[in-house]
Amino acid sequence: MVKESEFRQSAANVCLGSRSDLDIEGLRHTFREHVFYTQGRFPKFASKNDLYMAFAYTVRDQLLHRWIKTVEQLGREDLKVVSYLSAEFLLAPIWKTT
Repeated sequence: MVKESEFRQSAANVCLGSRSDLDIEGLRHTFREHVFYTQGRFPKFASKNDLYMAFAYTVRDQLLHRWIKTVEQLGREDLKVVSYLSAEFLLAPIWKTT
């Protein structure tokens, strides 16, 4: 049976590998993987839609990796948040007097 502490891994441990690489070769590798493994096509025979979907999955991988890191940061107990409210952007009814 898996312990909860072992189950709750950080994003750095879960997202190892080329799917989170931002360099051009890493992105190309991830794109090729999605064409072949996700879309199930050989690149030579892939349609425009297959290539588009592989590209969309490649972008999603990057967004997902960053989102997981953000959620981990927000889950920290020592997190402090600074907020600013500007009164000039508050909406209120405008009374027209004649």
